[in-house]
Amino acid sequence: MNDARPPKRLHLWEKFLSESAPILFKVECFKSISSTMDQPPQGPHPEDAVSLVMAESQLGGRGTHGKTWISPAGGFWGTFYLPHYSGLTTSDSYNFNPHALWQGVTLAIGQVVLATIENFAPCKKRFQLRVKWPNDILFADCGLKVAGVLVESRGGWLRCGIGVNLQNETSSVDVACSLIEYAKQFGADTLWIPTPVEFGGALANNIASLLLDWRNNKSIYAY
Repeated sequence: MNDARPPKRLHLWEKFLSESAPILFKVECFKSISSTMDQPPQGPHPEDAVSLVMAESQLGGRGTHGKTWISPAGGFWGTFYLPHYSGLTTSDSYNFNPHALWQGVTLAIGQVVLATIENFAPCKKRFQLRVKWPNDILFADCGLKVAGVLVESRGGWLRCGIGVNLQNETSSVDVACSLIEYAKQFGADTLWIPTPVEFGGALANNIASLLLDWRNNKSIYAY
């Protein structure tokens, strides 16, 4: 059941993004909903604004091919809603081939998510990630999944769903692993692991930089 309360306005996000993000963001946060992919932004929406809908937990989170994505509290579960392809042109998508566009956006967003995670790590040499084509981010040494990206185009939005296992426990220990589980396994310090709000703020700014490149007609395939 969806949280019946209206979405919270995250004042911390609003202040952080208004001061540092080069693109206008509208942020909505729910305590618990089925999926952020199915909760488009409500109310007035500036034409060039990007909406981020996030939830503390998801009851029906999903990945590619309808696979279940367990989304308990402690992880980042959010969807960036990009209006009108945020400036993507036909030249950016090989004559607007939908499959090529989907692949390009998914890979580009995945690289941004990977970089955002690594930027929090105190020692990148001992903390390496890799992208498993096209939409999974894995720990390089053990191959367990720490994050995933799901891109869909429907309802007038390009929906970029992102799930990152941060401080949550993962149920599929042979498939997924959170940052805190990984750090504890190797006896590493866990104080650097961000909260969902901290991670979301950093990710939003990195997404904003990516969108600026797209809007300046740089190819999505350069990432």
